[in-house]
Amino acid sequence: MAQDRRVTMNSIGSQGPGVEENTRETTSPDVEGQARRALAVQILTTEHFTLQSARAAATAESSGRSTLLLTVLSATLVALALAAQVASPRDLLVLALLGLGLMFFLGLVTYLRVLDNGIEDYLYVKGINRIRHFYAEVAPETRAFFVLSQHDDPESIHRSMGMHQSKWQRLLTSASCVSLVNSLVAGVFVAAALQASGHPAFAITLATGAVSATLVLLAFLRHGKTRWRKAEEIAPARFPAMPADSQVRITGPRERGGEGFMAQQLSSLPEQAPIA
Repeated sequence: MAQDRRVTMNSIGSQGPGVEENTRETTSPDVEGQARRALAVQILTTEHFTLQSARAAATAESSGRSTLLLTVLSATLVALALAAQVASPRDLLVLALLGLGLMFFLGLVTYLRVLDNGIEDYLYVKGINRIRHFYAEVAPETRAFFVLSQHDDPESIHRSMGMHQSKWQRLLTSASCVSLVNSLVAGVFVAAALQASGHPAFAITLATGAVSATLVLLAFLRHGKTRWRKAEEIAPARFPAMPADSQVRITGPRERGGEGFMAQQLSSLPEQAPIA
């Protein structure tokens, strides 16, 4: 009996290294794949939190700058109203030109920064949607529980921001509101300058100011449209909801990867050396 046990143990011991090596070869790729997925989820979860914090900061800055602009504009108008009680009409026009010129400059820099904040917020939402898409690929059973979109095409991003994509949507942004205020300031400035130069008829002054405000507003809107188009070209959609109807040309590995793009990217990562 003891001899049979020794023979059995010897036979197992003689083939043990091979069996252990085969077991390691069959289980090692699965374990390493799961480890890479877990590491990717941890990294993207941190990035998700970072993007959310960046969105909050961009929104706060945009709100703060817009509030500052309107506050200074209100103070300027109040100061001109008080100056009108004691200053002559010509002196009042000079003060108005000075105050409105400074207001337009402040409004211009505010518009540029608020526009940047809007574009940043849009790109942050795009990044969050991409991360949410990865979550859905890692755990497909969670797709039904996501309220916001898992795609990064313009329509899906607008839905994640609680908006509907249309050609009028950009008129509702903070940058468009600031550009409207700037256009009115520019129109009043031109009308005041025209009135101070030669005392033309009031109708001519009013028409000139209105035309100037309209042209300035159109220039702002055109500039904003160009900036938004360039921002979309820099970061094109990779996971659109409807690639055939997408407004953005899909480039990069998504065209070749199909639905398992994230899984293929993880599987293509270089093998890590085992920790001793």
